[in-house]
Amino acid sequence: MKKIVFLMTIVCLFFISGNVKAQEVEFYEAEKIDNIYTKSVRGREAHFQKSRFFRRKSDNKEAYCIEPFESFYEDHKYSNIDDINNISDEVLKKISLIAYYGYNYENHTDSKWYAITQLMIWRETNKNDQFFFTDTLNGNRISRFEDEINEINNLVNNHDKLPSFSNKSINIKYGEKYIIDENNIIDGFTSDSNSITISNNKIDISKLEPGNYTFNFKKIMVNRGESILFYYNESSQNLMTIGNTYVPSFTLNIKIYKPTIELEKYDKDDNTIRNKDLCSSSFKLYDEDMNVIRDIYLDDNCSSVIDDLDIGIYFIKEDKAGLGYKLNDELYKIEISLDDYNKNLKIYNEKIKNNIKVHKDFNINNSNYPEENVKFDIYSNDKYIDTITTDSSGDASITLEYGIYTFRQATSKEGYSYVDDFNVVIDNNSRDEQVFNLVDYKIKVPDTRSDDNYYFIYLILLISGLYVKKVIIS
Repeated sequence: MKKIVFLMTIVCLFFISGNVKAQEVEFYEAEKIDNIYTKSVRGREAHFQKSRFFRRKSDNKEAYCIEPFESFYEDHKYSNIDDINNISDEVLKKISLIAYYGYNYENHTDSKWYAITQLMIWRETNKNDQFFFTDTLNGNRISRFEDEINEINNLVNNHDKLPSFSNKSINIKYGEKYIIDENNIIDGFTSDSNSITISNNKIDISKLEPGNYTFNFKKIMVNRGESILFYYNESSQNLMTIGNTYVPSFTLNIKIYKPTIELEKYDKDDNTIRNKDLCSSSFKLYDEDMNVIRDIYLDDNCSSVIDDLDIGIYFIKEDKAGLGYKLNDELYKIEISLDDYNKNLKIYNEKIKNNIKVHKDFNINNSNYPEENVKFDIYSNDKYIDTITTDSSGDASITLEYGIYTFRQATSKEGYSYVDDFNVVIDNNSRDEQVFNLVDYKIKVPDTRSDDNYYFIYLILLISGLYVKKVIIS
């Protein structure tokens, strides 16, 4: 049995837990590394050695010494263990990361990286001792490989570093394309979603529609084939193999919001009416300080969607009514928040209407009296609209909407004339009520008592009589 003393024998640093796997593995002392020497110091004792590899016999996978002052026996069988007692989680995590980022990580392929990694592991597991490189065996201390050590330390120290927005919930206005990482490391992560992409320190969210999303990210790691494993033998030095370590990850909750105000215009009397006249109205949008932001016009369906807004308070007011409608002068306040950012506003307009009253009299001996049962037919653009009839007081009324109407008397008291047709105009300038006072006059007949008529009729009768007499005599 060959016995190899590796950096002198000293009390074992670790106590191994009872959780030992049945699989048995052998290791051997492998090739030495040219021109790299190390020195270990504990108290007044100092020990020197030329750096060398340890490997697993089954596949030549490199391994690291955990107990630098324990003896190593090449023919001893090792069992894989899950955990180690009397070593803090912090130290265990640190040496695992050193092993991961050390030898054979990316461009760390030169054998010097193995010696550097081993030295760094000793420094973590034996903090009260000193470990450094020398110029020769039993030589002087040198500051060798400091840049390489710093490189591994930087990788280890940044392993847990996450992007600035990790494990957060953020709200983003629809239309924004990117989320920028202030820690400048997001390119080293990958996402579980195809709807976003990562490049140039940004997450591209341009494909996301408004809604709530949760994305999971994990650090991009180099595959080392297996997890880092620890090995135990009761009488030989404990070892660890290079492998995959834990993968940092985080979640990101994103709320894509798109503030909108949908404005709809309706007829106040009949909210099914949305005609082109109603749709011709326009509005103004104001900010919280009553500054005009934009003009709003309606489509053919009397609606308009106002977007590209921010969270905040807005006001809407009609500045032009639709043709034939009264202006709605109400000031509408709308508050948009992250919890309520899609607003619907229905605005109603009242038609311009007038009450048209017709009072009808008939005249006798220059005195007027109410005329009952007189009918008036009403037309608009030569199209019949309605008929009104006067009551016992001579009154008839009707409510008409915006437009021009022709009133035509259809009946009258016997022997009395009809009034001429007249027009009624209802527009923005007309009063709410228009009254028309009308009078029918008796139809004039010839006066048979006048001298001229008397003599004329007498002459006719005389001539007629003479003619009759002549016929009889004959």
